[in-house]
Amino acid sequence: GIVMRGYPYNSAFTWDIVNFGPLYIPAKGDNLKMDSMHVILYKNIIEWEQKKKLFVRGDTVLLNDSVIQTYCFIENYYFVAGDKVMNSQDSRYWGLLPEPFIVGKAVRIWKSVDNSTDRIRWNRIFKKIE
Repeated sequence: GIVMRGYPYNSAFTWDIVNFGPLYIPAKGDNLKMDSMHVILYKNIIEWEQKKKLFVRGDTVLLNDSVIQTYCFIENYYFVAGDKVMNSQDSRYWGLLPEPFIVGKAVRIWKSVDNSTDRIRWNRIFKKIE
């Protein structure tokens, strides 16, 4: 019954892990106007890409000591969601995933359980994901 707060862990957003978003997911080359709300949402990935600090001073957005009005993303990003809403440590908790962090691709179903009976669905085990 307890709904935990989720990303971006800021009171400007009333999102929780059940009622999340909307969140724009940037792709390589996308330009985004930098305002205080976008700084909150994209601070961690911009700082990761640039290896610089992003912050707001009044109405001005700064990347280290440079004023920026827009930002062009260097990488593609993904929103990653698990199948257990209340127990999935995913993008609702830690934000967007940069494409270089993706190290594999799911190709087969490893486990399948019927939620109403808690019985394993053997007919789905090791089926190919298409």
